[in-house]
Amino acid sequence: MNENFTHYSDQELLASIQSGDEQAFNELYHRYYKLLCHKAYQRIPSYTFVEEIVQDVFVNVWIKANELDVNGNVKAYLYATLRNKILYELRTES
Repeated sequence: MNENFTHYSDQELLASIQSGDEQAFNELYHRYYKLLCHKAYQRIPSYTFVEEIVQDVFVNVWIKANELDVNGNVKAYLYATLRNKILYELRTES
């Protein structure tokens, strides 16, 4: 099935991701990748490192999709996960 997910809400995307839909995951990725990179770059001035952290955020979404609340705020979850990963990396650097 070649479905267009651009009009899906974040919650609908997450529900599809929970069913293993890679296209829904790709849509969520493309929807938030640049925003997360921009946010991370404000704290970590290494674009390569930022890309790595943001990739980790999305890997986390894929792996933990079934544990996430479909009715929750997906964007807030992504930002919180990003923040936690940045703080962890900054602590381990010190």
